[in-house]
This record gives sequence, C-alpha cells and structure tokens, in this order.
Amino acid sequence: ARMILDGHNGVIIVWQDNRTGMNEVYAQRINSSGHLLWDSSGVNLTDVSSLQEEPQIVNTIDDHFIVIWEDNRTGSKDIYGQKLDLLGNKKWGLNGTSICNVTGDQTLYQNRQSIISTSFNEVVITWKDKRSDVNGDIYVQLLNESGDYQWRNNGMVICNVSDYQGGPIIEKINQETFIVTWLDRRNNSIRNTDIYVQKINRSGH
Repeated sequence: ARMILDGHNGVIIVWQDNRTGMNEVYAQRINSSGHLLWDSSGVNLTDVSSLQEEPQIVNTIDDHFIVIWEDNRTGSKDIYGQKLDLLGNKKWGLNGTSICNVTGDQTLYQNRQSIISTSFNEVVITWKDKRSDVNGDIYVQLLNESGDYQWRNNGMVICNVSDYQGGPIIEKINQETFIVTWLDRRNNSIRNTDIYVQKINRSGH
C-alpha cells in the first residue's frame, strides 16, 4: 500500500486488493477523524477484470491524485494510470489510461519512487521495460493533466544498452528538470551491479 496527504488534513491510500480472487487496485480517502470519505469498500480504479499490482500515487497542485500500477489486461504487464478528484471520481475514464502497453513486460517496483508530479499538473513516470531486451531497459513518460502523452508513444528510452537495467527511481530537481537512477549490469556480472543516472528536462532532452 501507499499513502499520501490529501491537502485537507486527511490522507489517500492505494493498495492491491484480492477480494475478487485476483489483485486489483483500490483507493480510499480518510479524514482527520478517521472517517472514510469515499465508498466504504474503496474505489476500484478500473472496471476491467485483470491482474493489477504495485500501485503508486502522487498528488497534483489542483487537488487531484494520480495513481499508476502494473496491469496485465493485454496478456503481459503494462503500465496504466488513473486520476481521481477529492470526491473519488475517476477522471481518466472508467478503466484508466494506458501509459505503456507494448509487447513484453513493463514493471514498477513497490519500494521505489516511479512517479513524480510537477507544478504544471503533469506527472513523469519511469519503469523497467522488456520490449527490446528480456533483461530490461529504462523508459520514462510525461503525461499532461488529461493523461495524454507528452513524449513518444509508449515512453521514451533512457537506457537500452545490453544486459540488465532495472529498479528505476525518479526525482525532480525543479519543475523542469528530473533525475532518473537505476541498477545496471552492463558489465556482465551479477555480482557487479552498478548505479547509473540520467538527467532529463520537461522537453524530454
């Protein structure tokens, strides 16, 4: 589960939930008195019946919340997102929006920060991507407030050298500049995992 402040003395919690026999992503808002403000069972972020895992959440400056997760609705792991308002309404459609759904698995990591928000009501997401290399490459995407791609469809490659790249983390230096760091085994040794870093700006350069 992940939790953030809602900006009104409460919190938003997201989690993967197995109540249907398959993990799906739910969200709930709780006020400072501990009262549930959305549906008592939580808000299911998509009506699609598929395996959904590893949710992460950020807030935006206009009192909205962006959740991303892994989703296998196409048969492999893809990255999807949903935008919620303070009332728990879904703003990016009943089933969320695709962030990346190419062939091969695209994965997030629960213990790493894979999404950040900016003062432009945008979000930047990073993930491990196996579309070209089964060992994994690093990709990123910028979405505007409507959930539209601002960079290349299905993401922009940050690193696609041979061998393993994974575990990406993203942080912002300011509202225009971002840093992505990841684990890298391009030196061909499991015991020699290195750390690499890349700097990108809001234009994707």
